[in-house]
Amino acid sequence: MKKNILIIILLVVAILIAICFFIRTNHTSSIFNVINNEDGSIAINAQKAGKNASGIGYITIEEGQKLEVRSNLNDNSSIKIEVLPKNIDATTKVLMEEIFTAIDAREFELPSGDYTIRITVEKNATGSMEIKAK
Repeated sequence: MKKNILIIILLVVAILIAICFFIRTNHTSSIFNVINNEDGSIAINAQKAGKNASGIGYITIEEGQKLEVRSNLNDNSSIKIEVLPKNIDATTKVLMEEIFTAIDAREFELPSGDYTIRITVEKNATGSMEIKAK
């Protein structure tokens, strides 16, 4: 009798360990990082980022430079960038708004100056983006 109870307890413990291992190895956490690099560029890394995840970046465009955005997103990913003046408040209007999906590279002409870049996930996103003045 004691031997049967011990076997049942060991089986239950083994099953619980297997379930915990399965959950841990099959669960990928959601990540959405917006990094303002020392070189003035903005790096975005997304891993199963949920809709409305967002972040802010800052960029300076000098005379003769363009805003370059490169995206390397998986299918069914969608990220919106909004360009605003550097100092924003509740009444600040968006100067430019673009949505990026999949693999894309675009350049935009803006007057020289300092800008705030608001980055928002429109549709769950996995992949990366880079924004820089070039």
